[in-house]
Amino acid sequence: MRIASLLSFTSILTAATISAAPVAVQFGKRTVTASGLSPGAQVLVFGVVKIPLTYYSRLQRSESVVAATRDGIATVQTDFDIPVTSVWVVADLRTGQVTTATSRSRGVRTVAIGRSAIRGNSDQFSFDRSFLDLLYVHPGEGAWAWHAVDGGQGDEDGPNGVTTIDVSTGIHVLGAAPPKVFSPGGMLVAIDFEDLAVLTTDVQALLPGAQR
Repeated sequence: MRIASLLSFTSILTAATISAAPVAVQFGKRTVTASGLSPGAQVLVFGVVKIPLTYYSRLQRSESVVAATRDGIATVQTDFDIPVTSVWVVADLRTGQVTTATSRSRGVRTVAIGRSAIRGNSDQFSFDRSFLDLLYVHPGEGAWAWHAVDGGQGDEDGPNGVTTIDVSTGIHVLGAAPPKVFSPGGMLVAIDFEDLAVLTTDVQALLPGAQR
């Protein structure tokens, strides 16, 4: 009887883990609020923002790590008015759940994997676009970010419409030093900071030999 009860409880727990409830994100004039997070978890709120000026837009990045409340709510405040020309990533660093959001009425513009891939010995990532803000989140380990352009420093292929970064050059957001390779269990969010199109994928889908 105890065994049956234990198996039943394990099945329920597993199902709950796999089908995690979606995270809702709301925007105020200078606030980003996410709900549906795991209570007490560390939460990363990462934004790529294009602030409109008279003749051009100023590119700005925002990152904050806060603790979710017992109700699974996390709020961060910015020092600028949040424009519709911005994309935000909310990452639950306990579960690895990643949510992208924008205050734009049409929602986040997403792109398919295309030619994007993890290359070499799983120590490089290539984005099928010429501009890249990359966020890598690995539950229980941390988060790291990259900013690059096609043909920029470290992009050995030169300008070819694909931007490549080396995992070891990651900027520490939370956790230890940058990992040496991308590994299963991690999540990647690649943002084209020119038009704010977003690719979100688990690392497993991009590793060499993965089925597309």
